[in-house]
Amino acid sequence: MLISEKGMSPAKSIRDRARRGVTGIRSIVFWSMILFCFAGCRQAPPPKSDLGEARTILEKALSAWSAGESAAKMRAADPPIYAAEELWESALELVEYSILDEGQFVGSNVCFQVSLKVKSENGQTQTKTMKYLVTSTPAQTIARLDQ
Repeated sequence: MLISEKGMSPAKSIRDRARRGVTGIRSIVFWSMILFCFAGCRQAPPPKSDLGEARTILEKALSAWSAGESAAKMRAADPPIYAAEELWESALELVEYSILDEGQFVGSNVCFQVSLKVKSENGQTQTKTMKYLVTSTPAQTIARLDQ
């Protein structure tokens, strides 16, 4: 039996190197699987809203409000439009509206500036300028940005 310089037999030295090689391969496979899982777990960003469709959604909702329809009726429509507007929900009458800009992307949403002329139950009218975030996909939503 031959003894190597370190006092090990050649067979044991080969087994140790082979074991270290297997451990190294296992380590590479393990970390590759971890990286693969993290890469696969990321969610895709939400789809970007269509600018023209977002404007149409906003116009449809504002027209319904000015015609006296409720926000609940818009939610029951096909397809539904979910509008979060406290002035509409509080039964203020929308006398007149004007969309003041072409819309700007904010993330996957479109932001519009709108001038509203509303009338309270006691007949007083006020003109307010509001900003609305509109989403056209996956659901049609409108949310007022508080100022």
